[in-house]
Amino acid sequence: MKFLSLIITIVMFTSCQSSSNKSQENNETDSKTQVATQNKQEKNWNEELTQAALGGDINTVKEALKHGAIVNTVNENDNSALMLAAYNGHTKVVQLLIDNGATVNNKDKNNRTALMFASSGPFAETVSLLLENGATVNEVDNVEGFTALMFAASEGNSNVVRVLLKNGADKSILDADNESAYDFAIANQHPETAKIIKDF
Repeated sequence: MKFLSLIITIVMFTSCQSSSNKSQENNETDSKTQVATQNKQEKNWNEELTQAALGGDINTVKEALKHGAIVNTVNENDNSALMLAAYNGHTKVVQLLIDNGATVNNKDKNNRTALMFASSGPFAETVSLLLENGATVNEVDNVEGFTALMFAASEGNSNVVRVLLKNGADKSILDADNESAYDFAIANQHPETAKIIKDF
């Protein structure tokens, strides 16, 4: 009887232990599922943020930030939401991102900044806003040694060139091919822009 009682006790203990282990395993699985779901949701809102910034969709940018999107998140090319908004001259989105803590001088994998992106288009207002918020005017990329001034000059963005020069852009900087912003303007047939650079 004592032996039978011991067997019953062991069986009951093993059963309880097995049930406890299963419960623990289920809890761990549920926890992992919750973390995975949370990570997926965060990733989706981060993607929403970068895409909306590129398109200038300020309402979606606000919604993404409200749902916890990381303001300095980057896409597969290391382009931040601020860079993407700046690239298309979405000044209001740029302001919103800065107000929410976006780092103005973040760099992508080519060492390019939001100021460089903005300077490649006719977006003097966006460029001014970035400079007012501490953008480094003479940053150089690691592809060809281009500066924001070179990007602006090559596209003939005269108003942007003026803003950059007034804010300390160095027109004497040379790229990897030993060419200056002035050379860029001449090579791309932007005589007005070249004159602005030469006369400054």
